[in-house]
Amino acid sequence: MSIAISYHINKSSRYDTSSELAIIGRISYSFLDEFGNQKRVFKFSTGEKCKIGKLKNGKVASAIADSTRINSKLADYTFEAKKLYNSFEEKKSFPQPEVFRDMLLGKTKKVEEERNFMSDFDTYISNQIDNGTSLTFQKNLNRLKFRLNEFSEKSRYSLDYTTINLTFYAKFRAYCRNVELKGGAKGLNDNTFGGYIKLIKSFMNYALAEGWHNSNFYKHKKFAIINEAKPIIALTENELLAIHELDLSKRKGLELTRDYFVLACETALRYSDYGKLRKLNIEEVENGYNLKVKTQKTKAHIIVPLSKVAISIFEKYGLNIPPPPTNQKMNKNLKVIASLAEIDKLIGTHTGRRTFCTIQYNAKMPIQWIMKISSHKTEREFYKYIGVDEKENAELFRNAQSEKYAIDTKGLLKPKMRIA
Repeated sequence: MSIAISYHINKSSRYDTSSELAIIGRISYSFLDEFGNQKRVFKFSTGEKCKIGKLKNGKVASAIADSTRINSKLADYTFEAKKLYNSFEEKKSFPQPEVFRDMLLGKTKKVEEERNFMSDFDTYISNQIDNGTSLTFQKNLNRLKFRLNEFSEKSRYSLDYTTINLTFYAKFRAYCRNVELKGGAKGLNDNTFGGYIKLIKSFMNYALAEGWHNSNFYKHKKFAIINEAKPIIALTENELLAIHELDLSKRKGLELTRDYFVLACETALRYSDYGKLRKLNIEEVENGYNLKVKTQKTKAHIIVPLSKVAISIFEKYGLNIPPPPTNQKMNKNLKVIASLAEIDKLIGTHTGRRTFCTIQYNAKMPIQWIMKISSHKTEREFYKYIGVDEKENAELFRNAQSEKYAIDTKGLLKPKMRIA
């Protein structure tokens, strides 16, 4: 029992090479019934055309105008035909070819009429919200939705499953590089574009699993997620101490921002988890205090040993720290705080996590211990967080195994005097 699907140029017109000719689909299927092995064949019009020699292995050449759409439509016919055949096989009941053809044509037409890319994207966002995804992920999806709508309008590019291809990739990247931003700025960086592509791929995979499309152009290796490495910004212990010791008592907004930031540096918490810092999350243990939090992003249950600095901040607010400023406001405040502490680094709310990981790594704490607190699932992801450059890493390596790597002999690289 099997099904075979092929496409060819209308043979009645095969000698006419001057114009585009009809593309005909041919389906043959076999099955076993009470009369033995049966084989049936039928043909159908795809409603598409191309020139002789431009159709091969069920696809039209990329040089053909609208080739992406045509190939996607042929793929849809193939997908729906196999889907119908499988349903017949499950029921052990196979229709006559005429019925099969009508069902196929009706099914593909219905899919074309009902599916709308942006409407499906809205459904995807709603489903993500229902599944309890993080607020950050929701915001990123809504930003992408805004960008796609604006891109489609300004570029006059029709968005549907068949047009999410390399042409879209190039045009959308050009749009991102030149888009007008608030405040007179222009252009999104490549990492932002790469984040959008990552989200588009996630949506396309979701839609594929739901049976909303059968396109695979977005899987091309050139439809790539760009992720340029950024310098990792983390504070040293001295820089963190300088921020902690600032007298901000007369600037309450800055003081609260500073206290949350220092807590992040001491606990590795994300901004999305700041609002969970309450007295009920603190537990007393034999030699100190722990903070218990279920992280919003990873849903991980973490237990963080509270440092003396961290517990002093909680005590300052009677163990119930007020709600934090908005993420945007905190980042703005942190620029001022860094300036007051005479730190020449562009720090933000996420710098706290990186600072925690970096300081603990430099203190030679086992990576697995640090990851239990930072909730990183892989060492590969963890290493993206530590602000240790190659030279510092080599020094850590040398200090950890001084007997093997510490060399007392100095000046080996200096030119030696030769006596003629």
